Amino acid sequence: IIHWLQYLEEEHNDEAKINSIYFLYSHLGITRDKHLFLNDLFALNQAALLLKLKDYDIVFSRQTFMSFTLNDQIEYIIKSFNLIDESDAYVQFFLDFVFEFTQKKALSNDRFLDYWEQKKDQACIVSSEQDQAVQIMTVHKSKGLEFKVVLFAFDVKVYDQINPKTWFQLADPKQYAGFDEFIVASTQALASLGVKGEAILNQQDKELELDHFNLLYVALTRAIEQLYIVLDYNTSKTMAYYSQFIEEFINHNPEFREEDGGFTLGNAARVSPKTTDVNNIKVQTSFCSTSWRDHQIHIATTALPLDDFRQEKIDYGTLIHGMLAQIITYEDVDKVIQIYADQGKLLNDEKEKVRNIIQSLVQHKQLKQYFLPNVEVVTEREIVNVQGETLIPDRLVLKQDRVTIIDYKTGAVEKKHERQINSYGDALRQMTYKIDKKLLVYLGDFIEVKEVLQ
Repeated sequence: IIHWLQYLEEEHNDEAKINSIYFLYSHLGITRDKHLFLNDLFALNQAALLLKLKDYDIVFSRQTFMSFTLNDQIEYIIKSFNLIDESDAYVQFFLDFVFEFTQKKALSNDRFLDYWEQKKDQACIVSSEQDQAVQIMTVHKSKGLEFKVVLFAFDVKVYDQINPKTWFQLADPKQYAGFDEFIVASTQALASLGVKGEAILNQQDKELELDHFNLLYVALTRAIEQLYIVLDYNTSKTMAYYSQFIEEFINHNPEFREEDGGFTLGNAARVSPKTTDVNNIKVQTSFCSTSWRDHQIHIATTALPLDDFRQEKIDYGTLIHGMLAQIITYEDVDKVIQIYADQGKLLNDEKEKVRNIIQSLVQHKQLKQYFLPNVEVVTEREIVNVQGETLIPDRLVLKQDRVTIIDYKTGAVEKKHERQINSYGDALRQMTYKIDKKLLVYLGDFIEVKEVLQ
C-alpha cells in the first residue's frame, strides 16, 4: 500500500514502482518468468501500467483515486488489488493509523508518507488482554506484572555495550590545553593506559553485571506457576552470557532433573484451577469496506464562491494556504487545483479564478525563481526555536546553507506579520542557516510581495 502510494505521488520513484510490481508478481500468482514480468511492467509509464493491470483483472483509475480522501484512497487500493479477503489485523490497524493522521495532520499524501516514515518503526498492533493470546513484551515492561506461565527465550552478553564512552582523567592538564578530562571510547584499549585504565574497565564490568543480573532477576520472577527458559548452549571460553551463568547454576544444583534435552526443577502440573473466561469479544472475519456512495449518501461541498471567500478571510486563507503547501513548483498548479475540485473543496466554475490567482503568484517577478523545478523546497514544516516554541513557516527555499523564507497572508498589512517572519529567521539562524530573503506575500485582488529587512 505504501509503495503504491509513493508511486502514485511521484511517478519517477523507481524504487516504489519496482517494489509494487515485485509484490504483484507473488500476489497475482504469476507463473511466467519473474524477471520478464518485472522488466515488461517496469518499462511502462504510469498510465500504460494502469492499463496493463486490466490484463490481470485489476481495475485502478487514477482519476477515481484522486477524488477520494486519504482514508478512502487506502480502501480503494485494498479493494482494487484484492489485497485481503478476510479481516486482517495489520491492515485494520494501518487504516486506524491513517484515520488518526487525518484527524491531526494536513491531508496531503506526501505529508502522510513523511509521517509514516517517522512513525513506522514504532507503530504496532495493540491486542486485547481478554483475548486468548500470548503477550510478548520486554523485560522492562514486565516489571510489576505476574503471569501464570512465563517463557524467557533470550540470551544476552552481559558485558556487551554499544559504543561505550567514559571520562578519562589526565595527569597533566597543561599538555592538553588545560583540559583535565577527556571523553574516550570505553574499550579494552583502556587497559593499555595502565592501572587507571584497568580500574575504569573493572568498574564498568561490575556496573554491567549489576544491571544485567537485576534485569535477569526481573525476567525470572514474573512467573506464578511455571517458568520456561529456552537458551542455546554457549561454547564461549569466558563467562559472558546469561546462558553460561544459568548453566553454571544448574550444574551446582542437583535438584535439577535432566529431561528431553533440558533440565526440570519442581512439578510441571497446573496448580490453579482452570477457569472459563467470559470473552465478550466478537472476532470480525470479513473485511468490511463499503463506499458512502453505495449508500446514496450525498455530501454537501464546503467550497464557496470566491466572493464569499473574500468576505470570509479565514476560509479563503485556509483554502489558498492548503493549495500552496502542495505546490512545490509551477508544474504542480493544475494538478493541485484538480485534486481540490475532485474532493469537493473547490467548485468547478471557480477553478479558473483560483488558477489565475495562483499562477499570478508562481509567475510573479519576485517569486517565480522560487517555484522552478530545480529548487529545494520545504512547506509548512515545523521548526523549534531555543525557547522551545514550535514555528511553521509556509515555504522555505533552501540552497546549501542559505534559505529564503516565504509566508502567505490575507487581509491588510500588519506589523505582527513582520514580527512573525522575523521569528522564523531567528530560529533558522540558530540552526546555522544564512537568511537570503524574508518575503511576505499578500493574497488578494492582486499579489503584493513585501521584503522584510532586519
